[in-house]
Amino acid sequence: MNYSKKLKRISITSFAVLSFNLFAAPEALEFKHSIELDSFTGKTFLQTMLDQKNGVKMHFDKDFVQTYQFAAVSDLEDALVHFDKKVVKKVMDGFNNDKEEFREFAETITEKNFRPSTIVEVLKKYYSGKGNIFAIAQFFGMASNAGTKINIDGENYYYNFGYRDGSEADDVKSGRSYGASLLHNANDASDVLYLNELEEFLTEASNSKIFYQTLLEFLTKTDISGFAKKALSKEAKRAATDFIAIYTAELDRHIMVNLAPAVHPWENDLAEATFVSIFSASSGKMLKDGQLTEAPLKDFWAMSNSGSGRSGIGIGRKDRRKLQQLISAYEKENNPNVVEAVEALIGTNRDGDLFRGLMEYLNNKSNQASVKKNADEITKSFVAFLLQVKADASAIAQSI
Repeated sequence: MNYSKKLKRISITSFAVLSFNLFAAPEALEFKHSIELDSFTGKTFLQTMLDQKNGVKMHFDKDFVQTYQFAAVSDLEDALVHFDKKVVKKVMDGFNNDKEEFREFAETITEKNFRPSTIVEVLKKYYSGKGNIFAIAQFFGMASNAGTKINIDGENYYYNFGYRDGSEADDVKSGRSYGASLLHNANDASDVLYLNELEEFLTEASNSKIFYQTLLEFLTKTDISGFAKKALSKEAKRAATDFIAIYTAELDRHIMVNLAPAVHPWENDLAEATFVSIFSASSGKMLKDGQLTEAPLKDFWAMSNSGSGRSGIGIGRKDRRKLQQLISAYEKENNPNVVEAVEALIGTNRDGDLFRGLMEYLNNKSNQASVKKNADEITKSFVAFLLQVKADASAIAQSI
C-alpha cells in the first residue's frame, strides 16, 4: 500500500470537512466584477438586474467574455476553504481526492489565459482525469477572480459564474450561483437543498413575518435591510440567501427569453413555491396529481415524467398553481379585504391565483414604475395575505 498517497487523501478529506465546519462564510473572494445590493436600494430587483451601467446582467455578460489568468497554485489551493464541502468534494474527486494531484494540475495552468466562455475547452487541454470538468472549471474560474460577486451584507453573499447572454436557445441552461451564509460556505444550492432549508426554518419559526417581508422588500425595491434585523435567525438568513442566489440565476435565464410568462418562468416558480410554503409548512400538505397529500416542501421539486431528464420546481407547476388558486379563492371568500388589498395594487389574475399574479406583475417590464412607487404597500399587503393563509391553513386544508 502507498501510505503516502493514503495520508494525502485523508488530509484532503479532513480539509474538506474543516472547510465546512470551521470556516463558514469566510470573507468573500475578490472578484473583478462585484456588486453591492444596497447600492440599488429603491429600484425593483428586475431594474437592478437590467441596469445598463452597473446591473447584474451587465456584469454577467461582460464577465463571460472577459480574459483572465489562472491564479497561482497557493491561491487556488487557499480558495477551497471558501466553498461548501459538497463543492470541494466535486472538485477533489476529479483529482482522486489527492492534494498533490490538485497542485500538479494547478501548476500546469497557472497564469494561462482563459475566459468563462472558453474555460472548459482550455482546461481540457491539460486535464486528463475523469472528474466533472464543469465543476472543476467553475471552481478554478472563481478561484482566479472570474465571475460576479454579489454582496447582500457582511455575512451573506453569492458568487455567479458562466452565464451566457441568451443569444442561443441553450443559454438558459448556463451559469451557476453559489450562496454563502453563516451556516454554509459558498454552495451551488439546489432547489431541494433550499426547500429543505425553508422547511427547517418555517416549521421551527414562531414568527415568519420578518422573513417574508425581507424577501418582498428585496423583490420590490432591492432592499436587504431585513438581514440586519435580530428577529431574522441564522437559519432564516441562510434560506433567504439561497433564495436570492437561485432567484437571480432563474431571473437571468428568464430575461434571456424576454420574460415571456409562459417560457421558463423559473424565478416565478421559485418565489411562488416559497410563498405558498407558508401553507404547506403549516398544514404539512400540498397538491399531488390533484389530491391534497401529506408531503415535505422538497416535493415542490420534481423530475419530469416525459423522460426528458428535466427537473425543477416548474415540473409541478400545474398542481402547485391549482393549490395557489384554491388558497386564494378561500381567502377571497372568507377574508376578502386581505385579497382585495393586494389586487388593488397588482390587478386581478384571470384565475384568481394571488401568488402567480404577484410574480407575473413584478416581472413585467411595463410595471416597474408602479412596483417601485408602491413597493411598501405591495410588501405590507402581501405579507398580511400570507399571515392570513398561515392562520387559516387547517381550515383551508379541510376545504380542499
